[in-house]
Amino acid sequence: MLEIDLRETKFSNYDELVRAFKWNIPTHFNIGEAILDRKVREGLGDNIAVYYEDEEGNKAFYTFSELKRLSDSLITVLKDIGIKRGDVIGIYLQPRVETVVSILTAYRLGAISLSISPLMGVDAVEYRIRQSGAKAIIMEGSRKEVREKLKDVTKIIVGGEASGEKEVEFDDVKKASGVYNAVDTKSDEPAQLFYTSGSTGAPKGVLHAHRFLLGHIPTYQLYFEIAPKEEDVFYTPADWGWIGAIGDVVLPSLYFGKPIVAYRRLGKFSPKDTLAIMQKYKVTCAFIPPTALRMIRREVSSPRRDYDLKLRAVSSAGEAVGIDLIEWATKELSPNVNEFYGCTEANLVTVNNSLWRRVGSVGKPSPGHEVA
Repeated sequence: MLEIDLRETKFSNYDELVRAFKWNIPTHFNIGEAILDRKVREGLGDNIAVYYEDEEGNKAFYTFSELKRLSDSLITVLKDIGIKRGDVIGIYLQPRVETVVSILTAYRLGAISLSISPLMGVDAVEYRIRQSGAKAIIMEGSRKEVREKLKDVTKIIVGGEASGEKEVEFDDVKKASGVYNAVDTKSDEPAQLFYTSGSTGAPKGVLHAHRFLLGHIPTYQLYFEIAPKEEDVFYTPADWGWIGAIGDVVLPSLYFGKPIVAYRRLGKFSPKDTLAIMQKYKVTCAFIPPTALRMIRREVSSPRRDYDLKLRAVSSAGEAVGIDLIEWATKELSPNVNEFYGCTEANLVTVNNSLWRRVGSVGKPSPGHEVA
């Protein structure tokens, strides 16, 4: 039983939706429990949760049951190093299964996930770890300069060898045993920490409760044209340290039991690689930021001609998309391209959908929101 699902609401226009919509936020809710424990309990454990691929040619897929087993192992290790409910865990990873497991494990443990952009350098990472009081960080092994700087924080190393008593290899995490249920958290208990970009002073921490996922669901379902459908596969090339990837695509898709594509690139954004990945995994719904859309248009003017895309809905935000770009994307990528608006502090507050879309606008207030 899902807490929020617009597919159960009958409406044919915006006004009918607003009148019919009601929030259903339970007193107790845990994002990790809803995504992992519940899926396994309901017999959906064998469903694919994550497709993984990287530029080095590695490929894999993971079911919800496999994610839970990895999460249980990680809980064992985190408990062993003294992580407890309410502690902050930094997650400094590129798109990969370990990122999903780490975030969901923090939630299931009652800890707080601090998402850090993999594009950030030493000083930016150190500031966030120190300012948040994080007790541990799960990070790419290749970032040795960060590892050396964070001497007092326990580091769980992904894709690399541990060195020193303050480091643990994620490969060793996989060997740890343990079976756990998610802790019982209230829906307003802290779960997720993001930092603002710092455009007006030092970056500021924005702390979201477990209910933030449920608050995102109506807008998510609308910009993806009443998602999920039976065959939906979700993807974003956006930075996985950003709320736009984690909060707007990854978590909502997994909440509905649908697969996401995690494509880990070593270099800069590649329009051709992005199109090839969406073709290969038959992606139906994608969040593609305006900058990425412009790069795709510049490098591949006719994607529909060159790629067999299955996109039924594309969403975009982060800056103004522009009428010309939306019209091009509607012709060349997907019949539905929906711009929306939000920020780190108040995410997903306006949205477009095919029933009321006005190209060039950020849409109407999301159901359940008052915008002034």
